[in-house]
Amino acid sequence: MPEDSNVLYLKLAEALIQDYRNLISETRRKFAPIKDEGAGAVVGILWNLMNSNIEEVRVLQTTILLLTASSLVKDTLLAKAFTLCLRLHASKTPSTVNTAAAAVRQCASAVFDRVMKEELSSEDKMSGIKSDCLLRSEDVAPVNVMNLSSASKDAYRLFQDICALLSDEPLTWLTGITEFSRALGLELIESLVLHYSCLFRQCIAFAHLLKTNLCPLVIKLFSPSLKLRTTPTGTSPGPYDPTTSGPNSMGSGGSHTSILSGHISSASTTVSVSEKVTFPILVRLKRLITVIVEQYFHLLNTECEIYLSLLIRFLDVDKVAWERALALEVLYKFAMQPELIRYVCISYDMRPHSTKIFQEWINTLSHYVQLVLASPSAGDELTKDSNPQSAAAHQPGPNQSLLYYKGVFFPIVQPKSLLLDLLDRGEPPVLADGYCLSVAVACVTRIVQSLEIIAHEANSARTATADGNPDKQPTPEDKTDAEPKPSEVGEQLVALSWCGCLSALALLLEARYVGNVLYFVC
Repeated sequence: MPEDSNVLYLKLAEALIQDYRNLISETRRKFAPIKDEGAGAVVGILWNLMNSNIEEVRVLQTTILLLTASSLVKDTLLAKAFTLCLRLHASKTPSTVNTAAAAVRQCASAVFDRVMKEELSSEDKMSGIKSDCLLRSEDVAPVNVMNLSSASKDAYRLFQDICALLSDEPLTWLTGITEFSRALGLELIESLVLHYSCLFRQCIAFAHLLKTNLCPLVIKLFSPSLKLRTTPTGTSPGPYDPTTSGPNSMGSGGSHTSILSGHISSASTTVSVSEKVTFPILVRLKRLITVIVEQYFHLLNTECEIYLSLLIRFLDVDKVAWERALALEVLYKFAMQPELIRYVCISYDMRPHSTKIFQEWINTLSHYVQLVLASPSAGDELTKDSNPQSAAAHQPGPNQSLLYYKGVFFPIVQPKSLLLDLLDRGEPPVLADGYCLSVAVACVTRIVQSLEIIAHEANSARTATADGNPDKQPTPEDKTDAEPKPSEVGEQLVALSWCGCLSALALLLEARYVGNVLYFVC
């Protein structure tokens, strides 16, 4: 009995794919059996198999091998191969979706690896990399893509179109994509700007992509979840009175709001008012902001100011707990970096007519801690009790500590990146009681510890100067123009933060502790 034609076609396709994979593997040799024309034929066959829904997983595996084994696939052919991976990511089969996601990541990395290899082997740095120092914002300028090398051109267009897909804008290189996962796109962007930071920080073309394509995209994706108004700040060293509107701010809250309003209103013109940012998207946006602020602070100074302001806005009382917790986790990461805090102060707070970002940061944290302790909402407190003597009856369980303040028990947990690491969750988890308060308290204490490190370094620098051994001259990589003395920065940081820190820590020291919680404020 003759074999069914469909079964025969499948067997032929399977044999063909295996032969192509063996052939592609040979391209690693010195004398590759596949030339430029042959690479086009291979991509064409894979494209036809994809359109016929035949051996989708093997098609993806072969595409990965083809793009990572050699640099034969480039320009429009590379765009076609990458489009193939993105289209298969919209499949209804879980195995195909997972393989396609891996293919997108590996193929994108292969494209950027080509650029890095090319730049390392290029002695004249023709594509615009400044080998002597990092780029600054004023160095970034538009470039003619056609003047870039072949590898740089492919990487540039790929990054540009991924940003366009995320922003629902027309594509210039990739074609035929009808569905696209924003979660995958944001993960891909985060991976590229993290692992190829030297390229983005030193090459004018890629730095321009960050400034003109990525940064507006982040603000646009954030905008549906924001309400623009001045956040009250806790700067008063006196006791907190919940009946008032909040302690007065020493910062420039009005300018703070106007800066955000200008950028977000322009970015929100194409975003539906009713659209809500989902948990998977917000997690990836916060992770992306973390990378941008940590890796590109000097290059994207204005943009980082906006991102820090956005994070502070998420501490507003109208935010749901998981949104606030995400922002707190990012701020906690920043609080552990004394050098970043120092740069924030120098770049914003110490400049005339500039938004006082660091002051707003510490004051908003302080205000939140005071607000929770004064009028806790669901999820903040563990239990209420009008008898302070009963505190001993509420002994914490293993690895749990309690804070008792004015008849309310607050659980205190160890701060960690709980939500930022949940890339496989479609919905936010139920947070442990007291989690947001715990992270906020940890942020305040970490900032105090960072200020102590900055002050110690300033004293060391002053001592070295007095002994006739001044520090080495600042280099363009780690100093801004006309940077103030370390002692001036330390004094300014203390002046900006002591009111907010004292307001929060005074209430914590006034509370009663059950379990090992005192380490948070000591």
